[in-house]
Amino acid sequence: MLGEDGPLMRARFPVGHLISSDGDLLVHSGPCLLTAVMLTGLGGAGYIKVYDGRNTTGELKLIVNTDDNETYCIVFGFPADFDEGLYVAIEGQSTVQWSVQYMPLSGGWPV
Repeated sequence: MLGEDGPLMRARFPVGHLISSDGDLLVHSGPCLLTAVMLTGLGGAGYIKVYDGRNTTGELKLIVNTDDNETYCIVFGFPADFDEGLYVAIEGQSTVQWSVQYMPLSGGWPV
């Protein structure tokens, strides 16, 4: 493909996926990189647990707490590796809204 000043290069860059929920969810099945987590308390304090796996039997990697009507955001300087999948569980009677940003991996590379 030619542009005004010569050939244009096409580059493929990994895209971060963003998922939000107010319940337990299998975010991604398979290897991925977790890049950010956000948690908001909706009328009460609460917390989530983030697992490397397809459910709560996977390896517990992260616990994030929030206060009533507060939002906390964690952006990782280096992405966290998840080998089996990315599962988020709301714990107890928590009333929260959460979001995660991640990149699926294929052959060890972000896609």
